Amino acid sequence: MRALVISGGGSKGAFAGGVAQHLIEDLKRKYQLFIGTSTGSLLVSHLALNKIEKIKYVYTNVTNDSIFNVCPFTIKRKHGTKNIGINHINVLINIFRGSKTFGESQNLKHLIKKNNFRS
Repeated sequence: MRALVISGGGSKGAFAGGVAQHLIEDLKRKYQLFIGTSTGSLLVSHLALNKIEKIKYVYTNVTNDSIFNVCPFTIKRKHGTKNIGINHINVLINIFRGSKTFGESQNLKHLIKKNNFRS
C-alpha cells in the first residue's frame, strides 16, 4: 500500500500540491491512501479524485484578501522588492476582540466552501 501524506502550513500546501501533481501526473505514481493535515487535508481529497487542475487554480490564485478579512500583514515595495511585516494595529485589535489568531480569516472559510473543499 502506498500513501501520499501532505502536512499543513498554508503556503507550503502550494508546494506540496505541485510535488503531488508531478508524482501523480508525470511519474504516474498510484496511491491507495491519502492523508493530510490542515492545508494538506484540503489537497488530498482533490488529489484522490484526480482534481489536480482545480487545486492548482485555487492555490495559484489565492491572495491575502481571499484569506483574511482582517489582515495581520503589511506589504510594502521598496527598491523593487516586497517587504512583508506585521500590521501591529490589526493584531492588537484582534487580541482585544478576543481572537486567538493574529488575523481574521473568515474569507478563507468562504473560499473553502466556494471551492467545495472539505477539511
